[in-house]
Amino acid sequence: MNRAGLYEQEAADERDRKRVEWEESEQAPRSVSRGANWQRSLDVPIRNGRKTPVSIGIDWLRCTAPHAAHEHIKRLLEELFGPGEKCRGQHLYTEGLSFAHGARLFRDATPDGHSGWSVMLELGGEPCGELGLGRVLMVLDAVIANGGRCRRLDVAADFRAEEGEPDIKLIDRMEKACLAGELTHARVFHRDTRRQTAKGVRGGIVTGDMLTLGSRQGSGRYGRCYDKGLESGQAERGRWVRFETEFTHNVAEFVAIELNGSWVDALERNDGQLDHAALVDEAGVILAQRLFGAFDFRSGKAWHVDRKKRAGWWSKLLGDLRVGVARAVRKTSTVASYGRHLGKQLRQAATMAEKAGESLMTTIERIGGVPDRLADARRPAVKEYLAARGLAKPVLRLGTWADGWIEEVRDACAAARVAIYTPEPTPWDTVPN
Repeated sequence: MNRAGLYEQEAADERDRKRVEWEESEQAPRSVSRGANWQRSLDVPIRNGRKTPVSIGIDWLRCTAPHAAHEHIKRLLEELFGPGEKCRGQHLYTEGLSFAHGARLFRDATPDGHSGWSVMLELGGEPCGELGLGRVLMVLDAVIANGGRCRRLDVAADFRAEEGEPDIKLIDRMEKACLAGELTHARVFHRDTRRQTAKGVRGGIVTGDMLTLGSRQGSGRYGRCYDKGLESGQAERGRWVRFETEFTHNVAEFVAIELNGSWVDALERNDGQLDHAALVDEAGVILAQRLFGAFDFRSGKAWHVDRKKRAGWWSKLLGDLRVGVARAVRKTSTVASYGRHLGKQLRQAATMAEKAGESLMTTIERIGGVPDRLADARRPAVKEYLAARGLAKPVLRLGTWADGWIEEVRDACAAARVAIYTPEPTPWDTVPN
């Protein structure tokens, strides 16, 4: 039974039955801040070799959906949090509803708002903590089943020091590895230690400590390792440390689809009956793999990251966990999309060529080097372009190839009034087979 069929046939009855089961079940998972959604013992060297359980769960969820899904998502939130109250719209949405624990649902007045994604659901840390991993997966499944998409998904792992145990030094260990050049899958990092002046205390009192990995721009993965005890005021420094990765855009959608698959698989394996333990365990493994796989720490001089040796302290922390990097699935390029790309990028090249008094092709060759004709001929946009002109196989003469592309570029850049010049004669006439 697939997901769509399940919701079409048993929408109301199935939702009520699941809600009752979650309320009565003693196996319902707790939140990250309350306890462990999924636990495993990791040999963490920063804890002097002691075994410590690591709590992993979802700490933030943001989804968008079509206008038609608003009522369905609203009813689901009312069942979970109670009736909502009207509030001001945010994120450029015109109106919104605020539920208990800070859960919010926004929408536009018209279905065409935000390019068709006129509904936005946002569950912050507190509502995700109240629901627990299982119910958060229910909400995510309901959004996806109604044509929605996940835009942000935060996964967090908590390291706690029990009474009598030494402080957790994960932030210091990560910073030391970053300074040694071991950080991979990210280029930048930053340590931010906040202090508050206090009488008689040199340097002040530390009120916050955070190490960020990567950037919110580009990769869709942004890491944070910070002292949760100081942030929440519930523990002293070094007693409660959280490692968190913020997945956004297409990367968040990739992870959400994986999690949604674990939900559907758990239902199908049990003939539509929800197995809480199996669901939480399977989803927890996926969360751990993506959380600890978002960034890696390796050393060595190999040219490829996978050929470098993983840092010993990071290997001990991971243990036998098989991690993987969540990446955005890139769409196949077309002539139309490539034309839009050229319309933006070639304006700079055209300006360079005009100022230098040379042709556009000469400038491109000087900047990007000699084009690889055989490799370019296999690209989807090139094949589509040639097929549209009835060419059985790629044209090998550079002049003819360049003339065709200049024509396409001229059309793409016409609105910007970019001057495109005919390429000058080149040292070669043909490209060998």
